Amino acid sequence: MFAPQRSGTNYLQRLLSENFLSLKCDINSQPYVWKHEPNTDTVLEKYKNYPLRETHLHLLVTKNPYKWIESIKRRPVDVAVYRPNVRLVEGLEPRYVLQADMERQFNNTWRVEKLNLLELVNLYNEFYRNWLSMGNKVKFWGIAKYEPLLIPEKRIDFLQSIQDTYNLTRRTRGDWIIPSSVTLSDNWTPSLARVKTQDYLDDSVCNFLNQEQIDVVHKYLDKNILKTMGYPLEKPISVDRN
Repeated sequence: MFAPQRSGTNYLQRLLSENFLSLKCDINSQPYVWKHEPNTDTVLEKYKNYPLRETHLHLLVTKNPYKWIESIKRRPVDVAVYRPNVRLVEGLEPRYVLQADMERQFNNTWRVEKLNLLELVNLYNEFYRNWLSMGNKVKFWGIAKYEPLLIPEKRIDFLQSIQDTYNLTRRTRGDWIIPSSVTLSDNWTPSLARVKTQDYLDDSVCNFLNQEQIDVVHKYLDKNILKTMGYPLEKPISVDRN
């Protein structure tokens, strides 16, 4: 799984690992590369000498950019540790500064109060611009869009497609196993799942970015990336609950 932080890699890793035998989803930087690595030159250099490259699938997880930034706002995890520029907010106009949720940051090493909105957009652009060019450079490469994985019917279609494409064996003969909790995310109780799914599937509104912030994101987003990944080119509106 490859994506920026807070894009659903842990969820997809659990979804695949718990449903298929003989399938290993690397979650650490060793023995291959870190799943949040934006520099695909680094990936390709490691790939050249990687002994398992003939059976290694590079699965790119995509997430709506506005919802992704809201996820970072709610819980920044280690994004500021590995991307120090997102901490640089001194002298910025308020519309370029994102206030992080301090109550949801449990790791003191990762704690950050304010985030540079422009640098987050730059990270998103860089990551997906690089990774979308990987399809003809590695043997197995694909895209998993996060939002459809929240819809039961489309999630089943995805799992069935993965099984058929790579001739995988299921762990059980019954229903597909759907993880209810993953690392660094809240436990998806039925009530929370309904709220979160409704939020992620509604491209037209943002619940946690104000309109000025949405305008900033929209201005600097690479629209070619959005078009390629199938996300709307129109900007959402804010319900401004800040």
